[in-house]
Amino acid sequence: MNGTMQAKTANRRPSTGRCATLALLLWLVASLGTQTVHAQNSMQINGVGEYLEFGETALLLRLELAGATIANPAELLEADIGKRLSLRLVATRSPRTWSQLWIQNLSINNTPQTITRQTDDLIALSQALKGSLQRGDLVVFERVAADLTVLYINSQELAAFNTPGFFEFLLSAFVGAIPPSSELKAALLAAGDYSAELNARFESLGYSAARAEQIAAWIAPEPEPEPEPPPPPRRAQRPAAAAVPAEPVAPAPEPEPEPTPAEPPTPVAEAAAQPQPAEPESPAPATPPAAAEAEEAAPVITAESLLAAQNYQSSVLKAVYAKLSYPSSALRRNRSGSLRIELTIAADGSLLRTAIVQNAPFKIFDRAAERAVQQAAPFAPIPALLDSPMTLQIPVAFRLN
Repeated sequence: MNGTMQAKTANRRPSTGRCATLALLLWLVASLGTQTVHAQNSMQINGVGEYLEFGETALLLRLELAGATIANPAELLEADIGKRLSLRLVATRSPRTWSQLWIQNLSINNTPQTITRQTDDLIALSQALKGSLQRGDLVVFERVAADLTVLYINSQELAAFNTPGFFEFLLSAFVGAIPPSSELKAALLAAGDYSAELNARFESLGYSAARAEQIAAWIAPEPEPEPEPPPPPRRAQRPAAAAVPAEPVAPAPEPEPEPTPAEPPTPVAEAAAQPQPAEPESPAPATPPAAAEAEEAAPVITAESLLAAQNYQSSVLKAVYAKLSYPSSALRRNRSGSLRIELTIAADGSLLRTAIVQNAPFKIFDRAAERAVQQAAPFAPIPALLDSPMTLQIPVAFRLN
């Protein structure tokens, strides 16, 4: 439009002053328009947190909001603004463990109706990965609109999701009622008062150009197979010479074979050929370890698997809570506290390990929670729809009425 207006002005040959005024107006309009676009696209860091697994940092998460900072989780999930959730890989994550992360954390923080509504996009999310995520990889979910969430990995756009509320659905895995840890939830809801040290660590873990090209290959169309070259033409064979008929000759009588004495049958074991020098065997192809096979068989996130995880986690929670008892010494001292305990369950429901990932202010509560888990085990077998073993984190609160 600017070029058209300038062309008309040149044809009319306006005065120098009028040209200067018009140029100033055009500059102001362009400047204001640019500032408006930047204002809409600007993102402020709301919080940065750590996602722990077995006490070690597996992911660094950063939440950014357009033109706002929010501390209330309900307000955050309802806000119709631009949002960006970034996950920085601190440790390698296979497609299987990527699916596990979402299955376990989404199922426990959403209703069955919400899970069913997001089924199609959940399947697309689970299929977006064509290989393992590596240390330094950057996974970004960008909320462009209520019905448009875009997935980027190392700046490569991998998928777009069009179900309304899909971004908030994913975000609920970390800021919902039962987050992976209360520290992570609080860190993401810091409303701008985030850890500069943690954010610097987030930025320091980068990926190489070669790694970005690997991710880009996930979305590149597969090359069509080249047609096989036609077989070389067969050479014409020379015709055979005509046979010359020969005069018939009477065959000579064959001598009768002399009788030989019968030999005893040779045993099968002795009938083997004489041993020959063994040829060197070609090395057998290496068998992929179980972990590599597990990566190839990553479970697809479906509504059925999420609902199965939701029901199973609820049954584990109920079993543990039924065994909890308030320590009598804490009651006498009017003490209270909360903690989070992590347990790993085998396919048959047996308890493999426990660990306190968030300690209570008093050790007596940690011991009471561990005792309740031990008494509640073994649990029901893990449904076939779900991957096993399964790791769950259970929040436990000891409060005085």
